[in-house]
Amino acid sequence: MLDAEHIFKDASYYSEQLEEQLKACIHCGMCLPACPTYKVTGNEGQSPRGRLYLINNFINQEPQDQSLGKKSLEYLDNCLSCYACETVCPSGVQYGSILDYARHTLHKTNYNKGFWGFIRKLAFSMVLPNRKILNLFRACYEKFSFLVPLKTKPTLAQRYRPIETGVIYKSDEIFFDVKEDERTIIMPLGCLMDTFFNEVHHDTIYVLNRFGYHVLVPELGCCGALASHSGEAGIGQAQLNQFMVKLASYGYPVVMNSAGCGAFLKENVLDLKIYDLVEALNKAPKDPISKSVFVEETNQEFPEKFITYHPACHLNHRQGLAYDYLTWLEKIPNLSVAKLVDADMCCGSAGIYNLIKPQMAEKIGKLKAQNIQATSAHIVVTANPGCMSQIQSALGKDYKVLHPVSILAEFLRIH
Repeated sequence: MLDAEHIFKDASYYSEQLEEQLKACIHCGMCLPACPTYKVTGNEGQSPRGRLYLINNFINQEPQDQSLGKKSLEYLDNCLSCYACETVCPSGVQYGSILDYARHTLHKTNYNKGFWGFIRKLAFSMVLPNRKILNLFRACYEKFSFLVPLKTKPTLAQRYRPIETGVIYKSDEIFFDVKEDERTIIMPLGCLMDTFFNEVHHDTIYVLNRFGYHVLVPELGCCGALASHSGEAGIGQAQLNQFMVKLASYGYPVVMNSAGCGAFLKENVLDLKIYDLVEALNKAPKDPISKSVFVEETNQEFPEKFITYHPACHLNHRQGLAYDYLTWLEKIPNLSVAKLVDADMCCGSAGIYNLIKPQMAEKIGKLKAQNIQATSAHIVVTANPGCMSQIQSALGKDYKVLHPVSILAEFLRIH
């Protein structure tokens, strides 16, 4: 099995295990319909199978001949790293690890080159780790977003309400058989979730409190996921190291409400308990949702909602938690869920993919929007800030895109 931390290693990492993984691909084509870039282009070079073919040819060339043409580099750049191909692959090919090796170790990418490469490095290294700069960016974006020359723009949620860090938000629930330390968890604020969807954090703290958890919110900065997913493994490693140094003194489990960050931490941090929010709810000391439904069967106070659900790629294909949130949402009376065609297909966000590959992201986003519109639901639920922004942008103002915790919070505030 390929080492999950290989993206932070140098070229000496290349070994027989990579070659064995490349040979494991039997060229069956099962990955083609699962791949969003192949879905919108019909081009074999824009598929996992095509990209593996390119990488295999590259590493088997003589050193003096090792080069990839402009079109081949574009094919590698265009992959969203959604991992849908790994989910459907009958041979268990670790496509994501192979692609990361080509991008990060062999430097076969255009992500970090030229002027925009410099801007991305600057953003990853100086903006994302700094909450003051992020909040300043948000304030400017609120006033001048109309000047941003992008078709797919980040969508701001509600008014920003700062969350005090360095404190524990205590639950009012009383348990005689659960120790205080055993129900204390850490909720990192992260970067983009707090900047663009700050209300989700407020809802997360409220819901976790109602489920019996005490929530510690330390000042941790960025975990490094965005940089690592976007071709800047060195910056990502440095941010992860700083993140972990700050976490080391606490010793409590970590709960993430951002699917991409949660997947990244699970794959790269082996000595700490990392949970997605829904996993924390599944093992919580209390279940206030089912209790409320049982006590009050009609629950007419909760407004009727007709929703559809998009499972974020890093929740689905990396954490195996595709529809766990639906288990909780379906317990709420007056809430109906419409089935979404190709729900497992990426929406085109993929970290900052929709910013650096706007044309391809727009095509993928339109396809997702068409499938959502076909459900007749005007509320879309998904558990990742990038997906929330991308889908909202693709659908327009007549639709709402919410994190599942916000619906749970709305129900619990009534009951």
